[in-house]
Parts: sequence; structure tokens; C-alpha cells
Amino acid sequence: RKLKHHGHLLDKMATFDFRSAQCQLESDRTVIRQQVLRLFESERPHFVEQMSNVSPDISKEDEIIDRFNAYVRGPLRDSLMCSMGRETDISWKLCAVSFLPLMFNSMVSILGCDGFECEISAKQQGYASVQQYMGMNAAMWAMACLLCYPSVHPLTLRVLHVITTGIERPSLQMFLGALCALLVYVYVFFSTSA
Repeated sequence: RKLKHHGHLLDKMATFDFRSAQCQLESDRTVIRQQVLRLFESERPHFVEQMSNVSPDISKEDEIIDRFNAYVRGPLRDSLMCSMGRETDISWKLCAVSFLPLMFNSMVSILGCDGFECEISAKQQGYASVQQYMGMNAAMWAMACLLCYPSVHPLTLRVLHVITTGIERPSLQMFLGALCALLVYVYVFFSTSA
């Protein structure tokens, strides 16, 4: 869903034209047009490049609307991309937060010595001391929780993006999407346990 809506928004902004934009109420179009004309008619804003291809017979209002269109397609879209990213982008913080329960579980594993007495667990896994065992266990969990697990969501989004853009049949998209999402989870979790 994120892929579809976010990608649709970015595509619409890239080809935005005020003249063909839809309004919930047609009466809103006049109010919005007046506001756009007022905001963009003073001096040319610094964020809109000079339009060299404007023909002399275009009215001043049309030129202002063209500047607004250029602003939406360019700087406004770029600003949105900087703050939200592409449809396949997701912040590391959000990814890490989604795995907080697993991170808290890792503390149980580290401090609980995998459910056994620490000396026994250390010996069974071939460590010379409990400190070495706990230190290595903590380092492995830290790497998994900070690097590996948060990569699940971006990988899944990218795989789903490839599937949804390359396959038209919704039933096949659902099947392959579920299968690939499962494979991403399996891959990441097996790679951290190796």
C-alpha cells in the first residue's frame, strides 16, 4: 500500500499541471487559482528557474500558473523526496523500532545465558570464560539488532516494488509478494544465526 500511494504521489507531482488538477469542489479551483496567482505573481521566486521557452502570446496568468507548475514538479517534489524519500525508502529508526521486542528478547538471551547456567553455556559453546561468552553473545546480538534486522523492511519494500511494477495480475502479485517477504525474513534471520 505504501508503495502504491507514495509512488503515485511522486508520479503525480512530476507531471503536475494546475489546469488539469482535480478539486473536490469546483468552487475551490477559483479560490486556489487566486491564491496561486497572488503568491507567484510578485517577483519571480528564487526557487523557480527563468522560463526561456514561454511564448510571447501567453498571458501573464498563464505564465504564473506555469511557474507554479514548475515549482510543484521541481523544488516541492525534491523537498518531499528529501524528507520522505522514494516509495521504497524507510528510515532506519522506524525499522529498528519495529524490532524492539526482539531487541529486548536479546537481553534475556545475553543475561540469561541461553537458559542455562552461564558456566555451562560458555563451555558448551567453546568459550574459555563466561565473560568471553557474554561479550561475544552481546556483540553478535548488537550486530544483528543494529544492522541485520532493520534491513528486513527496506529489502522487503524493494522486492515488493519489483513485483508490483513487473507483474500485472493482482493474485500473482499477492502470492509472489508473500513468498518473497517470507524469503527476505528467512534470509536475514538465517544470516544472523550463522
